Amino acid sequence: MVVSNRYANSLFELAKSENILDEVYSNLDGIYKAFKDNKELFDVLCSPSIKDFDKTEIVSKVFKGQVHEYTKNFLCVLITKKRINLFFGIKDEFSNIYNDEKNIEYAKITTAIELDSSSKEKLLEKLSKDRNKEIKALFSVDEDILGGVIVAFNNKIIDGSIKTKLSNLNKQM
Repeated sequence: MVVSNRYANSLFELAKSENILDEVYSNLDGIYKAFKDNKELFDVLCSPSIKDFDKTEIVSKVFKGQVHEYTKNFLCVLITKKRINLFFGIKDEFSNIYNDEKNIEYAKITTAIELDSSSKEKLLEKLSKDRNKEIKALFSVDEDILGGVIVAFNNKIIDGSIKTKLSNLNKQM
């Protein structure tokens, strides 16, 4: 993890200094999806039996015109330093640093019924104000909670579900 953090920090500082932070973040997200969708590509780039030169040529061809030159060069550095296998950890670390820099926090929000877009927006505004961060959320529906809402952040869960309130009331009786 220390190695991934070092590479992520280096790329972050470079991208920030060159004023391409959002573009590099987007590039890494796209590369992540490409590697997830095409496991064979990632396996080829990690293969010790394929020469580094050939791997960097593959990266250049696959991502030509798709990612910033710095992002492509970063992938090539990972290949030549035999660190491409750390890509997913580096991407996660970069995302964490980026989110801290941009004051973004992710949440999973569970409700008993599907919320309309206006209700989702109001809930996100309230959470953003309470946490003093921009909240990006993944919404899901779970009828078992009966009503209310459950909001899960990385390190905190706010459970305002009817199911939990009934359970707590039952324990008190």
